[in-house]
Amino acid sequence: MGLGSALIQKKEIEPRHINTVFFVNLGVSIFLATIMLLGANYISLFYNEVKLKPIAQVLSLNFILTSLSSVQRSLLSKSLDFKKISKVDISTSILSGVICIILAYMGFGVWSLVLNYIISSALSAIFVWIISPWKPVPQFDKLAFKELFGYSSNLLGFGILNYWVRNLDNLLVGKFIGTSALGVYSRAYTLMLLPITQITAVITKVMFPALSAIQDDVSKVRSIYIRSITIIAFVTFPMMIGLLIVADSFILSIYGDKWVNVVPILQVLCVVGLVQSITTTVGWIFNSQGKTKVQLRWALFTSTFRCISFFVGIQWGVMGVAMAYMLGTLMLSVPSLFLAGRIIKLQLRDIFDSLLPTTLISVVMGLGVYGVKLMLINFNLSPIIVLLLLIVTGVTIYIFLSFLFKIKPLIEVNMIFTKMRG
Repeated sequence: MGLGSALIQKKEIEPRHINTVFFVNLGVSIFLATIMLLGANYISLFYNEVKLKPIAQVLSLNFILTSLSSVQRSLLSKSLDFKKISKVDISTSILSGVICIILAYMGFGVWSLVLNYIISSALSAIFVWIISPWKPVPQFDKLAFKELFGYSSNLLGFGILNYWVRNLDNLLVGKFIGTSALGVYSRAYTLMLLPITQITAVITKVMFPALSAIQDDVSKVRSIYIRSITIIAFVTFPMMIGLLIVADSFILSIYGDKWVNVVPILQVLCVVGLVQSITTTVGWIFNSQGKTKVQLRWALFTSTFRCISFFVGIQWGVMGVAMAYMLGTLMLSVPSLFLAGRIIKLQLRDIFDSLLPTTLISVVMGLGVYGVKLMLINFNLSPIIVLLLLIVTGVTIYIFLSFLFKIKPLIEVNMIFTKMRG
């Protein structure tokens, strides 16, 4: 519903706002769970897979479980109490992960993954309720809801569009090409998302509430945003360029020969991952500055564009979808940065100037790794040995160039680690 983000962005909130959001979220989650429960059979029919019906029915419970902790998480984020959130997330990940592995070992198969979702959400809700001082009181205030919904309704619309567009490629591949092709595409897509899920998304959890707290100081927002994306690029650019070069050795070493078809798809999607690690941050600006209406209007255009591109790309199979995704991402990236930058009076030139040093040394690093890769072909080494040698080469070249040219993000990262040690 976007109401949790509304609580974070709104400067002054009262108990009536918080209680109203909790019970609205709970009501909506019950409604969505019911729809998925009743629609499970249609999901099964759509993919012509009987096993999907009970899986969808069980997963419907996840809507309710996640809603039970969403408000508390928003309040902890608003107060910048990320230490408590990290404790919850780490504890949940470890416990649910162990249980999932045990279930898989016991022969539960796909149900070990299904139950992992449910157990993870349940544990997270329990831990959050224990660690959060706020507890809900039965209350629904129409005025409070109205005050928040003006902001959150646009965010809700954006979230719905973003979700379906991001999953449309998977849906089309699974429906029209088959489950085997979907497995290949999904594996490549998941690997591409690593820098976004592990780096950009983590920083987003901090940046949105932090920028919301200083939303009136546009110059400060602009400065922090530039510093943040340069640090993100410093980590994600070499990761994506490096993965593009070593994709074959990586897949053969980690997943084996059966997944070799993932390689070309992954290489195309690496370009997507590189660009999206930066473009996804425009949400910080839209949301912290209260410009969710602008974000929704832009999403309407980009969603239409991506839908058309996916339907065109599917004509050439999985690679066609991947290429459509890549070309669409490249074409939409500059307008997206321009639109968000205008809100905080940030010029495209300033963004590109801040990213240029990291881009250049990442490309040089990639060329160096590719050169070493060509030389190693003559030695008939195992994929894992080749992968390790290429990783060491890439890391060495990148660190050397970073120090040689005194890349600014390196100084920023060093300062962060120094503070952490202190």
